[in-house]
Amino acid sequence: MFSRSDSTALSSYNLEDRDYLIRTIAFEATHEPALGKAAVAHVVLNRKKSGGWGRTVKEIVTQPWQFEPWMTRRNEIEQLVPDDLLYKKAARIADAVLEGDVPDPTAGATHFLNATIVRQRRGGSLPSWARGEGLVIGRHTFYAPNTGSGVQQGELAFGYDHEHDVHGTSLLELLTNHR
Repeated sequence: MFSRSDSTALSSYNLEDRDYLIRTIAFEATHEPALGKAAVAHVVLNRKKSGGWGRTVKEIVTQPWQFEPWMTRRNEIEQLVPDDLLYKKAARIADAVLEGDVPDPTAGATHFLNATIVRQRRGGSLPSWARGEGLVIGRHTFYAPNTGSGVQQGELAFGYDHEHDVHGTSLLELLTNHR
């Protein structure tokens, strides 16, 4: 069972971390459901916790070949203003995740991809870290390759209800009411 203690507290993140997390969610998971957006946020935070990708969210998300929008749409990302609806929607997700209101639905994943797009770009293959069974959330598949395998579907089903958090509140309701 997940609990608030399983999440990293907002207090350990500064405003720059929050802003880069919001921008990453906004562009990396634009067309994903709320749970998919939260999953992307947790991948960033899981990488920060591991210490292997950088000390700040900015370092993690702007590293080459890590989060594609930062390589291909950086100018557009940087021009996104906090008053924009895309930013506001991503901010609700980021804040809920950072405050511990949305437990990690990825079971600790540090990698994800859209398998269809990646296979098209790589002539049908996936990166070596994505060869195990991953966890599908929306259009993305999530992996925890540092543990030796992909995140298993059963790991999520045992501890997390996609529709409701541990308090019985629907994720949609939580994010709609989160201010």
